[in-house]
Amino acid sequence: MEKIKMMIKVLIYINTLFIMIFYLSPANEVSAAFTDAASSSAGIKLTLGNLSLSPEKDETTTGLTYLGGDPVLLSSHELKNDGTLDGKLAYKIQVTEKGTSIPVNDSGFQIIINYGSTVGDKIISASDINSGNYTFLTDIQNKEWVFSGNQKKNIPVTIKYKGSIIPDKDRDIDITVTFLLVQTNVSKPKEAMFYDKVTFKHELKLKAKEVPSPSDPKYWPAANDVNWKTTGPNNEVRYNIGQFKNVMYFSEVDLSNRVKNLNDNVLYIELPEGKLKKDDDFRITQIDGSHVKAEVMEDRQRIKLTFSFDKSAKGNEKLLSQANYYTVSFNFGTNNTQSVNFGFDLLPLTYKRILLNTDKQTIGNFEILPIYTTVVKNKITFKQTKEDNFGDSNYIQYPLDNANFSYSNLEAKIVEQSALFEVSMHKAVKDDNQDYLLINTSKAAKQTDMNKRGKLKITIVGNNGNCLVIYRDLFIK
Repeated sequence: MEKIKMMIKVLIYINTLFIMIFYLSPANEVSAAFTDAASSSAGIKLTLGNLSLSPEKDETTTGLTYLGGDPVLLSSHELKNDGTLDGKLAYKIQVTEKGTSIPVNDSGFQIIINYGSTVGDKIISASDINSGNYTFLTDIQNKEWVFSGNQKKNIPVTIKYKGSIIPDKDRDIDITVTFLLVQTNVSKPKEAMFYDKVTFKHELKLKAKEVPSPSDPKYWPAANDVNWKTTGPNNEVRYNIGQFKNVMYFSEVDLSNRVKNLNDNVLYIELPEGKLKKDDDFRITQIDGSHVKAEVMEDRQRIKLTFSFDKSAKGNEKLLSQANYYTVSFNFGTNNTQSVNFGFDLLPLTYKRILLNTDKQTIGNFEILPIYTTVVKNKITFKQTKEDNFGDSNYIQYPLDNANFSYSNLEAKIVEQSALFEVSMHKAVKDDNQDYLLINTSKAAKQTDMNKRGKLKITIVGNNGNCLVIYRDLFIK
């Protein structure tokens, strides 16, 4: 009986010990591994894949020049997501000076990217360019657009440039557009983790604004030009003197018996709100040989007066200078009762012959003298009389002054005995702001050539196309 009790106690002890070991011992780690395309009984599919962005049908225009106005097409493409995963598309744009990383610091341009009917136009202003950051592409509801993987339909992309500011001088720029494809669970687009990208580079020349030349018939001074003045009733009439000079130079016309002016004088006039009523209501007085042409612009508030000089040279061979005491007046306004007058008192005008420094400079009757040369180069400069009004007289009281005139072309050559003399032309530059000739005796000249007469011909073409000439006899000294 005692043995039986003892056996029962041992069994109870063993059983208790087994239970304690079972409950107090730590459980072993349990793990599960899933492989690509494996499915669990709960219906969850875990898939690995890739992102792949590729361009199709690239068409980039080279040698482009932008003249302003409508947008210019830089390139057109088709983007394809040929990866297995969906992705979100983003873009960034850099516009830099050509061949550098220096951003174009202008506010007046846009990059326009069109994605066809999928998304439409996206206009990116200058303030959102060159930031270095990507921007997600959004749909018409401003939701981030998802580019489906393995899709059969590509997304069309065209890239255009539009500028509202035309540069003062020609400018070359680089335009780089980068598209980035990232995972759909990415909150900010950047080149990290899994992504793919494509980049399109373009070169574009920005053409400088074409400022009409004063010789262009369509030219009109800018509203803020510093040469605008006022006159007339209540100083409401504006006039511009940028192309009006107080001295109008003249000389002979080759193969003609006339003298003409080198450059026309032009006076631009702007009327206030009251417009010009009659085109033929200009009252003009002027000296013989002087001409004033009045042109009324289409808006009838702008008037262009062109002054010129054309006179028979016969009897005027000795004409050196003559003042033009002209007047030009006309009426304007709603009732054509307001009047304005332009004349010598407001804008003096004197005609002066182009002379040379080798001509007579001493007090007395003026003479055109021959030029005497040596082997040393002689500097020949352009002169004018100091006196403003000679009329028929050629008596000078002062030495000649320097003549300062503009031209479209200036040439000099020896037209007689060209083997005995040499001539070259120096045109005004920044460091030597004077036009002059250098003339000398040729090394080929001999002692027996001393009495031979050569002839110098100077040809000057003005802004009106008038071709004037100056002749001087040449002798070896």
